[in-house]
Amino acid sequence: MHTKKPLSIGVVALLLLSILMLASPINGEPAPPGGGVLWLEPSYVNGSAVGLGNTFIVELWANISTTAGVIGLEGCFAYAYWFGWNDTLLEIQSHSTFPPSDIWTGGIFVVEDALKDTDANTKNDLHSYSVTALGNPPGWKDGRKIAEYTFKVVYEPVSPEPTASCALDTTNKGFADGDEEAMTITVYDGLYEFPVAGPPPTIPLTVEVSADPTTVVSFGTSTITVYATGDGTPVSGATVTLSSDGGGSFSSVVDHGNGNYTSTFTAPIVSTPTLVNITATASKTGYIAGQGSTSVTVEPGAPPGSPDINNDGVIDLLDLRICGKAFGSMAEDNPATSFDDTLNWNPLVDLNPDGLIDIFDLWKIAKHYGKTWPP
Repeated sequence: MHTKKPLSIGVVALLLLSILMLASPINGEPAPPGGGVLWLEPSYVNGSAVGLGNTFIVELWANISTTAGVIGLEGCFAYAYWFGWNDTLLEIQSHSTFPPSDIWTGGIFVVEDALKDTDANTKNDLHSYSVTALGNPPGWKDGRKIAEYTFKVVYEPVSPEPTASCALDTTNKGFADGDEEAMTITVYDGLYEFPVAGPPPTIPLTVEVSADPTTVVSFGTSTITVYATGDGTPVSGATVTLSSDGGGSFSSVVDHGNGNYTSTFTAPIVSTPTLVNITATASKTGYIAGQGSTSVTVEPGAPPGSPDINNDGVIDLLDLRICGKAFGSMAEDNPATSFDDTLNWNPLVDLNPDGLIDIFDLWKIAKHYGKTWPP
């Protein structure tokens, strides 16, 4: 993506204004004898990858070299350049310049440091910069960053819009040596590009949802199965999210391939039979997101005070384990979302009931251990 543009311009051009177009970097590019190199870092920027509304930084670098017997032996004492961009693609946020003031110890004089709109029709903006050393300091003879620009991406082509690009083109407007001679400066161009994003999605996702079982007790579980297709073809690799209108919780969704996804739904605690509607949303790049739904009936489960906490018809180790998980919790604690929650309030375990899960609740379960329930 680079083209060379050798230019030799008299020092009088130093004080002129100009139209800069951005350049692009060739890291460590050697300077020609008695001259220099201008380049940008980075030399190529993919605007679509940066993203609409995001910013990136471009640095302008220069390397000045000297060789005995040629122009520029003493180094550089003044320079000017233009730096431009297309403001329909890029929006300048800030810029900074770094003249070699550590070398030009007698001081510097900035002739111009201005942002300009050069052409309202083509939307080309530029930064015009000119600076000179004062007195008779040492000449500048090394490589360094001389400017920095922060741009915001303001264009994002989507098919059928065309790919857009902006030449990163720095224009040399004069680099002067100690004898007021023009130094030969080679400029390396770069490119700022906006590859067209793919066509907008046109295939809708069809989402089918089922629950097994369709009736559970409080804190019971049901397997939610989601089947996603596009134009009748199973779609794997989609992002599937689940929600309900009646509480409860879902485990992480598992993609089994061939369009099949599953999650475990843990029912909420209810005091009366409750119909919980469950919605699944599937999305994937290249497709229009789709939704499907199913429902689960949640029964109250064990009646208040029943030692058969999980309502499976027997007082056993599972009931003791559930009580142990909630042991020590109080009514003002966070509500449990499953039987496995530790130290969270589970009213089904408060068998006496006194707002505290303690040894008296545990004893009621232990006293009936091994019995079928209800008796």
